[in-house]
Amino acid sequence: MDKSTSPEIAYVYLGGITDLNNYPKKINIVLAFGKPSTISYVKSQILNDKVVFPNIIHPKANIDFIGFKHGVGNVVNVGTVIGRDVTIGDFNMINSNCIIGHDVQMKSFNVISPQVAVSGNVKIHTNVFLGLNCSIVQGVEIEDDVHIGAKSLVLKKAKKGRSYFGIPALWVNK
Repeated sequence: MDKSTSPEIAYVYLGGITDLNNYPKKINIVLAFGKPSTISYVKSQILNDKVVFPNIIHPKANIDFIGFKHGVGNVVNVGTVIGRDVTIGDFNMINSNCIIGHDVQMKSFNVISPQVAVSGNVKIHTNVFLGLNCSIVQGVEIEDDVHIGAKSLVLKKAKKGRSYFGIPALWVNK
């Protein structure tokens, strides 16, 4: 392990995945990547049972804890508002100033970009990317491996493995 050379920041470089998997003590790790598949891949490579994945919630996030359920390794950034009866799985990255409405069910390995608005009673499956400032209306389902482009407005179900862009969001066949 190498010490930081920066005088302002005192931390230790841990090394790569092999070093982490051989680390002898309990250690807290946060996976904060902007691509769902990267989060999923890195997590799959960490095999050490001494690694703990805490939830990191900014103190200026506003969460209604009534009915709030969550897994591990989630990151909730500053200014985010999470409504009542929300369930989120594991390893979700919820960026700054997002709104997650009531009764939302979000599975795992999702990236929610800044200023995204998710209305109430929405279902977000796994490996979903919601682009900057997009909006998901009430009752919509976003299936696995979906990419929603920036500033898009999702009015109906987003089907597995597809990318959607625009107002209203339409499927773009790549």
